[in-house]
Amino acid sequence: MAVAAIPSRHGKTKLKRKISSRTLKSAFKYVTPKKASKYRFLKQLLAVIVSAVIFFFASNSLKPTTNYQRDSIKYEPITTPPEEKKSKFKNTFDARLNSWKPIQTPVNQTPMIKKLDISTFKEPSLAEIDYTRPPDSLRFIFHNKLPKSGSSTMNGLLRQLARRNGFNYQKLEPVDVNGDRFDLEKPLMNYLQQHFRPPYFLLKHHFFFNMARYNLTGVIEPTYVNVIRDPLDWFVSHYYFERFGWARKKTDRNFKGSEEDLKRTVDECVMQRHFECLHPTHKYLEFICGTSTLCQTSRLSTTGLIRAVLMAKHNIATKFFMVGILEQFDETVLLFEKMLPSYYDGAWNLYNTPEVQMHRNQTKTINRKEVSNATSL
Repeated sequence: MAVAAIPSRHGKTKLKRKISSRTLKSAFKYVTPKKASKYRFLKQLLAVIVSAVIFFFASNSLKPTTNYQRDSIKYEPITTPPEEKKSKFKNTFDARLNSWKPIQTPVNQTPMIKKLDISTFKEPSLAEIDYTRPPDSLRFIFHNKLPKSGSSTMNGLLRQLARRNGFNYQKLEPVDVNGDRFDLEKPLMNYLQQHFRPPYFLLKHHFFFNMARYNLTGVIEPTYVNVIRDPLDWFVSHYYFERFGWARKKTDRNFKGSEEDLKRTVDECVMQRHFECLHPTHKYLEFICGTSTLCQTSRLSTTGLIRAVLMAKHNIATKFFMVGILEQFDETVLLFEKMLPSYYDGAWNLYNTPEVQMHRNQTKTINRKEVSNATSL
């Protein structure tokens, strides 16, 4: 038998009752493992609280230092007058500016990139264009195609011209290049380092950029060509293409919008000042201007847009070997055949075959409505 001594309410111990050892064991059965873990947690929590209280009182008892010292060095606040600071900064800046030297171009080597004086907003004149300049390379031609500007027709021509003239031709889609984006340079350069086989013609949607600065083995600076289009006509074509597709494959293009948005014309879009017409997401200028942040039209002010247009014009005058016009596509095909015969020889005769003409008509945007004069202005 066991006797349980239980403290009373008044602090005195009294004999409650006699408890057998069997009864004592059965009483501990009610303390389950779940309750035991709960008690253990409360015990640990109490220890943490006590430690925090001790630390709090101990830290308050420390005397704060008035002057911070480290390694016997006393740090004082900087009290340099603003004018003296400005003068010191200007002297440093002037010294760095005077010590700057431009990159010297070796003799008998033309500069790869001419510096554009953006501050003066000087537009390149026709006199600056060297019409006798040879292609940058005949081993690599890059048509960084502007969307909705005849690239489907050009693709049909180049496939047959590659077999006729004996060059390697590739049309790349974003899914073909790992991590690809129109404004990213490295994914495309990594792809070219593995697949570049001259003579090589590449047709791909991509913003202009200088490949030579990567200096990758086997990859050279290409000869850039492109075909541009009247910007308003290009926007209208894009607007209806996103809704209805083209004649070759009639579809609604999985248009994300209401029935009202689907049927809204460009004229109505402009009159209603709809977001799709005020802030279009399609890119045009970047394909000619380049991947620079100065060319990102969605982030630029009016002055920035003027600068980007001038940079694009400068690139056309000095970086692109040929730039055709969709509204003059017949003349563009003749120009390409004349300027790059090793790739485009026979393009004119091939372009006028019934098969190519039928393909061209099938890639035109359907359900397109022409805009009014008020919208054009």
